[in-house]
Amino acid sequence: AELTAIKGIGRKTAERLVLDLKDKIRVSAPAAGEAALEAELDASEEAAKALMKLGYAVPAARQAVRKAVEKNGTDLSVGQLIRLALKER
Repeated sequence: AELTAIKGIGRKTAERLVLDLKDKIRVSAPAAGEAALEAELDASEEAAKALMKLGYAVPAARQAVRKAVEKNGTDLSVGQLIRLALKER
């Protein structure tokens, strides 16, 4: 479902990507340190998705969020990330 949210990728293409990459990706339960990293990535990804819904292109949204994290640290909420990323553009 997340792949189909990307402009230009439909259900069939997303399914083909998952099938092609399933052997190349290792999936495991996150350890304690990885859980914090995963939460940070989730907040960044949610902020980027929000920017995409506002009309940002995928690379521009991710770059704006990345710059916001670099300038302001990693312990930001999704809302804070969105506001700071909007200021980056």
